[in-house]
Amino acid sequence: MKSVWSVTICGKNDCVPLTDEEANMLALKYGKHIAMYDMTKRHGVKPEYLHKQLRHEQREWRGVSFSKGIKMGSFGGAAPVNWTYNDLINVNLEALNG
Repeated sequence: MKSVWSVTICGKNDCVPLTDEEANMLALKYGKHIAMYDMTKRHGVKPEYLHKQLRHEQREWRGVSFSKGIKMGSFGGAAPVNWTYNDLINVNLEALNG
């Protein structure tokens, strides 16, 4: 069963629908460079209600482009990314650092 996970890697953050096994694989791959929180357990966010494309369009419309922990608030907001499990498992850490 998939849950919505908040995934932060190198200051970039997005919510990604993942199974527990996929989340564990990402945690093993990125080690200390990743922070993950199960948003389904914490806040009841369900994968079928994750409208990523709409969120992405709204951020572009407002011109918002933040990295986590920088600028507004203590958490900073999210960088404009649209990750999937395949993106995260197949990319290397240097590519995420930009």
